[in-house]
Amino acid sequence: MKTKIFRAINKLLDVNLKYITPVLFSLFMLFISCILIMILDDYLDKYLSNWRLAILIPVVYFFMFIILKPALFALNNWSKLVINLSSRLSHAK
Repeated sequence: MKTKIFRAINKLLDVNLKYITPVLFSLFMLFISCILIMILDDYLDKYLSNWRLAILIPVVYFFMFIILKPALFALNNWSKLVINLSSRLSHAK
């Protein structure tokens, strides 16, 4: 019974991982960028007037993309490794 559940979960994750990962990455990037914008907004309030958010949002997204894109690939590879190991362990039992 457990092996059937594990197989179903593995099939679901294997098919949907390529569709779920970009959505999760976008939501995570949006969350982190909102936090960074709130932090940086206080510091940049003195230097930039009305244009601060118009400049700050693309800059934060650009740096988030550069920093988190390799982390996304590492997380994706790690999740595939965990799925493969879990399927091998379920077949070994």
